[in-house]
Amino acid sequence: MSVKLIIADGDDIGPQFNILEFGDGTSIGIDFGLGVGRSGPSVPYTPELKRLIQYLVVTHAHLDHIGSLPLLADMVGGRFFEPNFTIYGTKATRDLARLMLIDSSNINRKRGNLGLAYSREAIAEVLEDRYVPMRFRDTVDLSPQVTMSLYRAGHILGAGMPFFATSNGFRILHTGNFSTADQRLIAGAEFDQSGIDVMVLDSTYGGRTHQSRMLSRLRIAELINRATARHGKVVFGVFALGRLQEVIQIILDLKKAELIPNIPVYADGGLAWGVTDIYFSHFSELRWQNITDNPFAPGMMEKGLKEKMFEGVTFIGEEERERLANDSESCVVAATSGMFDFGPSRGHLRNMADSPLNIVCATGYQAEESTGDLLLSTERGSVLSLRTPDGGREQITVNCEVERVNLSAHSDQPELCGFVTRVKPKHVVLTHGSESAKFRLAQALAQLGSWKIHIPVKGEEIEFD
Repeated sequence: MSVKLIIADGDDIGPQFNILEFGDGTSIGIDFGLGVGRSGPSVPYTPELKRLIQYLVVTHAHLDHIGSLPLLADMVGGRFFEPNFTIYGTKATRDLARLMLIDSSNINRKRGNLGLAYSREAIAEVLEDRYVPMRFRDTVDLSPQVTMSLYRAGHILGAGMPFFATSNGFRILHTGNFSTADQRLIAGAEFDQSGIDVMVLDSTYGGRTHQSRMLSRLRIAELINRATARHGKVVFGVFALGRLQEVIQIILDLKKAELIPNIPVYADGGLAWGVTDIYFSHFSELRWQNITDNPFAPGMMEKGLKEKMFEGVTFIGEEERERLANDSESCVVAATSGMFDFGPSRGHLRNMADSPLNIVCATGYQAEESTGDLLLSTERGSVLSLRTPDGGREQITVNCEVERVNLSAHSDQPELCGFVTRVKPKHVVLTHGSESAKFRLAQALAQLGSWKIHIPVKGEEIEFD
């Protein structure tokens, strides 16, 4: 059976959307995201199609993969989606997506992006009426000749890699964002097939090698100890979904092991508390490392899992944020958003950047020209001119120490190459990465096997027989 892959996710990291068309007439979309660049939000590219999409698979709940889902209601029965199309994904992804879409809609409403300020009804239509939850390794029949399974992707809670198989033996894996390495709370990707026909491969960090997780944990301890030795504070910029939960657990692990002082730990970000609720409502999917964290250990359920896991952490808001800035006591703060563009982390940056005693630390991907990206390239003592959400400018004097710790939830180049080598696909299609990342990854993969490597551009169609 022939299979056509239509690339709609562009030539870089942006709103994600790709399409698979099978020879029996089955048509499947994968993700339908929202770009969140500094130039403003962007929706997926939607190519002209010869057949309507019957199914959509959601890989995980980050906005660049789910942020445009409510727009699908307006595309039904037109040139894009069949009236009775179905959405597949995990239950955890659905729960997280609901929270993320409500938050994104509120932000867009405040900023005047009314076309992306979705109603609760539009969100419910895609996440309740049309959404069918799946468990990892479950298989659904999309047609008499095409099946689909979801495999654990690592990355964040609920993230899955859709795997398609046809009755004549053709097999294709779309990785989405994935991580083969274990994180503090999320186990690494699992996929036990080999010799498949096509792998559509996430290339976000195709040109990089990450520091090991253990060294990153020790680096966090080093930064906290350095700041507290001079009576300063540490602010970690974190993403609300996944990163805040991991950073907090790492800090608590370090305190428990007496590798850092027993100083106050704060979490700042309203969305993060809701995300944390969802994480612990799916506690059986999390990675437990010792008996005191085990949800099945005596006393854990009676006390409340979240309260036990976050014992010693204080969730704060704007009033406490101002108080911390004027408090002489050392502390650690994990604050959203991860790129310091807005929200609590921007407030803490504004309040604490002027003091040479403090450390401000990025913990994840920093988009080009984001506040975090500019901050990392700014010399101490310089004045940083930053955009504000209302379109104005503010000046921040950066006397603090600025650092970066790698806690990426994406596979790096060695992990990507190892995954491809183990799965042994005939074709590798590189997507979701910068041009540089994809070309560096292609060069590395070309040295390791005889697979055919594709680096498509937006709108390109690739046919496989």
